[in-house]
Amino acid sequence: MARTYIGAVTGASRWQVIQFSDRHHLVDLVARRPGPCPMSLPVRATLDGRPWRAAMDFEEVPELMRHLGTAAAVVCLST
Repeated sequence: MARTYIGAVTGASRWQVIQFSDRHHLVDLVARRPGPCPMSLPVRATLDGRPWRAAMDFEEVPELMRHLGTAAAVVCLST
């Protein structure tokens, strides 16, 4: 369960999210019915004049950061 994301969206502390989640058995619910965690950031990058995606998802950020780092390394090392 994306506790950090839920806290950021709702303004709740991590501890409040944990308590609420435990009280209402949300981890079990999320395991059965996972959903997206869209971030409210504008997508500015485009491909062929269109945004490359509709929204950034909180769960994808670490992987996208790794890809960006790899691309930067390729560019820096190829010069």
